[in-house]
Amino acid sequence: SGAKTPDEFAAAAVAAKEKGVTALKWDPFGKAYMYMENKDLSYSLSIVEAVRGAVGNDVDLLIEGHGRFNIATGIKIANELKQFNPMFFEEPTPPDSFDAIAEVRRKSPVAIAAGERVYSLTQFREFLDKGCADFAQPDMSHCGGISAVMKMAAMAEPHYVAIAPHNPSGPVANACALH
Repeated sequence: SGAKTPDEFAAAAVAAKEKGVTALKWDPFGKAYMYMENKDLSYSLSIVEAVRGAVGNDVDLLIEGHGRFNIATGIKIANELKQFNPMFFEEPTPPDSFDAIAEVRRKSPVAIAAGERVYSLTQFREFLDKGCADFAQPDMSHCGGISAVMKMAAMAEPHYVAIAPHNPSGPVANACALH
């Protein structure tokens, strides 16, 4: 939407809710990388607060981290996000370390979503075994298609991990994800 201020994010959220949207996913963290100074984190949290206040508790908030924070910052952000009752905090740490994301998840009071850059069943098994996420997000365009995601879903079930397919790839990938 091009929103930059808390009020602009809130207005965009209300417009989406008026169209029937029941979950909003966005990145409130600006250009932060690895670490956030307190003033920048406070501003980001004011965006989340404005959106939550504008849409109420009947719209789920999915907060995107884009895999760019260190472990300590990911944990700090997760703790601060708790007050807004998000559905999840997505990809708080870089995807190249399952140990890092698992550490954030262990210390996070909110659900963690990750896994869009897990490319094989072998990697996915390690991702699950290390306890990386509450919501696994395999991307059909990257991990082998519908059959691979179906196998991943079966693998996730005994770990009590939900599957939320990642899909930034357009209408064909959207149709696959919906199936």
